[in-house]
Amino acid sequence: MKRLAASTFTLCLLAATANGQTRGTAPKPAERHSLRGRFGVDAVRPLLRSDAGAVRERAFERLGTLGTPRALELLARALDTDGAARDAHERLAVVRALAPHAADPTASDALIRALGGVEGHVDERSLLVESTAALALAASRDPRALAALARALRRPGRVSEHARIALDAHPPADASVLLQAGGMTTPALARLLGALGDARALDLVEKMTVDGDPAVRAAAAVALFRLAPERAVSFAERAFTSEPDPNVRGELARVLAERNSPFAARAFADVLADPRSRPSALGLALDVENAGFGAVLAHAPPGDEPDRLFAALGHQGGKEALTRLESALARSADAWSALYALALSPDTGADDVLARALARPALRRDAVRAATLRRLVLDRAVSGAEKALAALGRGDDADRAAAAWCLAALEPERAAALLGSPHAAEARAAARAAGTELLAISAAQRLAREPDASLRAALAVSLAVPAAANAVPTSVLLELVESRGAASYLAAYALAARDSDALRPELRELFASDDPVLRAHVALGLGQSEEPSAVGMLGDAYREDTDAGVRRAIVRALAVRREPARRRILEFAAELEPDDDARTLARAALDGTPAPATSHHDTAWLRLRAASEPSFATITTADGLARPFAADPDGAVTVFGLPAGDIELTLGVAAPGRVPRSPGKP
Repeated sequence: MKRLAASTFTLCLLAATANGQTRGTAPKPAERHSLRGRFGVDAVRPLLRSDAGAVRERAFERLGTLGTPRALELLARALDTDGAARDAHERLAVVRALAPHAADPTASDALIRALGGVEGHVDERSLLVESTAALALAASRDPRALAALARALRRPGRVSEHARIALDAHPPADASVLLQAGGMTTPALARLLGALGDARALDLVEKMTVDGDPAVRAAAAVALFRLAPERAVSFAERAFTSEPDPNVRGELARVLAERNSPFAARAFADVLADPRSRPSALGLALDVENAGFGAVLAHAPPGDEPDRLFAALGHQGGKEALTRLESALARSADAWSALYALALSPDTGADDVLARALARPALRRDAVRAATLRRLVLDRAVSGAEKALAALGRGDDADRAAAAWCLAALEPERAAALLGSPHAAEARAAARAAGTELLAISAAQRLAREPDASLRAALAVSLAVPAAANAVPTSVLLELVESRGAASYLAAYALAARDSDALRPELRELFASDDPVLRAHVALGLGQSEEPSAVGMLGDAYREDTDAGVRRAIVRALAVRREPARRRILEFAAELEPDDDARTLARAALDGTPAPATSHHDTAWLRLRAASEPSFATITTADGLARPFAADPDGAVTVFGLPAGDIELTLGVAAPGRVPRSPGKP
């Protein structure tokens, strides 16, 4: 009889799941008052008093599956101060259990309370509780829930940001509820109204541009531009000179520049001259081309960010801007950044400036690097570059390393030989060009037998290419992972891709690491695993991990899997994932939308402090992989062919037990 009762209970849970409990839909009346529903709640209630957190969490999940009024009431009470959910981990389990029933008043009230947060210390999981509650309310499309989110938008602080993210992810069919709510205006409200694009919000947004605090006015200026560009330009031209706040002036200057207003250059000069808004001005100059910006930048003081100033000068171009960059080449502290700006400048006049730099012995090595990058990115040849490159090949170790990278990047057919060079500095430099499959395989073949730690770490960049990783023995991958050096992340990625029963204990340990970057690489590797059970491992990790980058990696991994079981996590992420990138990836995977082609033309131009032992720049790119690049003997790290998108930079070493050097000027 006991076995029969347990089986009946299991069938009850399965039946409740199968009876149409879609998101935002309450159970049918017959189910709410059935013997089966009452039996399920009575069986679960004692579990809520268990001393074991895992037992209580299973009880929350079962109550969510039942979805009866009594079940939802128990879940709601679990969120009370003295309720069954004893910490943020369990509160998150309750919120997730309530999410499918967010249209039910009991569930809705509980989710609204969860969105408001708790007093005291707020950690990542507590923030995840709040944001998940907001997303569940928005996904329900229920008028009561939307009204609560509209009120939350009027509360300054993180609650308004949670509401903005949720309503941006699940836009309401009628935005009027957002306009009618009482309370303060907030930057989150302004940003959301601009994103929704509803013309009915124009009057409120225009009011916020003049009546709000500075943060609100700045956000409202951007929103107004999205809703009515010409009205935004007219407002900016009228308001700029009388606006006291530097951040608001920066946004008004951007509005003027985006529409090429005649007033744009003057506004830009004012914003650039104010130290408080100078970073905003430099960002604008890097984003928008304007005929008047170059001359303004050419007369600007170096300030605290000369690198960004030089980059902006190169981006804008013009005679005065190029003259300023050429004068910077005379100062050793500025020459490196100025050469990079010249390398990427769309102004053809930069060719002549670089040609003159090649003729100066003190600049020749870096000028050759810049000329090489210019050829790779813009397909423009700099006069004298080939001759200078040949001379570098006959120089000292630093010269030869610079030449090795240039040759490997420009002439891939020669790169394989350079990767096999007996001179370690040359091979390390050439490895930075091993992003294509052909060169990656050559680098991996040497990695498989290379004893030198620093050279192995440099060659490990090849592990980002699956076909190359297959050429590296598992024993080498394990050694690289255990070293915790610059190559450990890509080694963990390659190791997880060859997931097996024998490796699974090691992978589970890595997946439980305190290092979120390491966890993300294990997740990405499991996406390539041939083991179907990898989907379950990824799903378990997604439910537990509070790091947005790790969850994004898990979703990316599940997106390339084919097992039906992946859909449950992807569907959850498509609705309730706070990270916009992860949510977008999940929705695209569910829709069968192919991932957009990623260009591999981004660059890195760094200078670390020269050291006897090679330092490493580990660059995490938009695809989530952390690629290790060894510095040349003079500290230079030059790279071409990175996936397009934002990057993150960390410094590392090749072997354990060594302290990374401090970075020099990037």
